[in-house]
Amino acid sequence: MPQQPLEPVQRWRVVFRRDADLPDAVTRDAKRAWEQALVDSGLPVAGLDGGRGRPKVALAAPLAPGVAGEAELIDLWLTSRLPRWQVRDALGRNPLTGHEVRDLYDVWLRAPSLPGQVVASVYRCPLPVEIAVARIANAVGSMLAADRLPRQRPKGESQVAYDLRPAVRSVTVEPTAERPPELVMILRHHPERGIGRPEEVLAELSDRLGSDLVTEGVASLVRERIILGDDEPA
Repeated sequence: MPQQPLEPVQRWRVVFRRDADLPDAVTRDAKRAWEQALVDSGLPVAGLDGGRGRPKVALAAPLAPGVAGEAELIDLWLTSRLPRWQVRDALGRNPLTGHEVRDLYDVWLRAPSLPGQVVASVYRCPLPVEIAVARIANAVGSMLAADRLPRQRPKGESQVAYDLRPAVRSVTVEPTAERPPELVMILRHHPERGIGRPEEVLAELSDRLGSDLVTEGVASLVRERIILGDDEPA
């Protein structure tokens, strides 16, 4: 008789850093890579018992290949309660290539689905030094003042029209002490309209500036953090 699977009794939220230049196999299937890492960790992850063999995990939001992540999120469920240090030590014994666990939080077991809580992502990229910051700031201002930002997105062999404006919450030009100024973008995640893409914002600004921000910007893109609904001000 097959063994009955154990019920989860603990849920951990892992905050991790991810490099941009990962092997293709890892970046194409991040969830599967995490599942294997959890199998190797020896943790009592829900889903590994009862003959199923697939750990129960949930990634917050997909991260495009070639983009680094400073505070990515993944939830995992355990069938035994463990202290924080033990979970962290287990995850550190066989770390994923190009990943680093930065923090852990014990989350309420029946909290809403992690992907369903994501409302926005914060991206940043350095600005090219050959373009005056004031010019970029003016282009950002005119973009945000627009009611609509009609663009075309490739889909298969055709182009699909869409409006970029609803996906953009804010874009700012921020000075830094030791590095070139940075463009900081907060882009929305919407269950029906989709996810705001930083490369599309860079393409819109490139059109307004008559200069290609996309090539340099996308190569240096970093997702700084993921904003959950609970993070929003009341």
